[in-house]
Amino acid sequence: MDSQRYFGAIIVTGLLASTPANAADYSIDTDGDTLNGNLTIHGVTKAAAIQVELIGEGEVPWGGYRSGFNGQKILRASDFRLPDWLGNIDLEFNIEGVRN
Repeated sequence: MDSQRYFGAIIVTGLLASTPANAADYSIDTDGDTLNGNLTIHGVTKAAAIQVELIGEGEVPWGGYRSGFNGQKILRASDFRLPDWLGNIDLEFNIEGVRN
């Protein structure tokens, strides 16, 4: 699968669907939000919507505000130019968001 070339397997970028236009007003008070972004595996980038669950949020001792999320997504390996025999790829995400 060419791990020398594709050593960075996954890149996710995006914003939570519930994020308001003014990021300074950003807060999450319910579970089940969606992280929308781009997912890159094996050099193939596709749009992805990942259901995430808020696991904690708050002020941190060194200043700032952080939120933590868990999420899971099942993908077909063949959608990312990986061998068909791999079947499905089960991804688990642990995400930390920092409010600016």
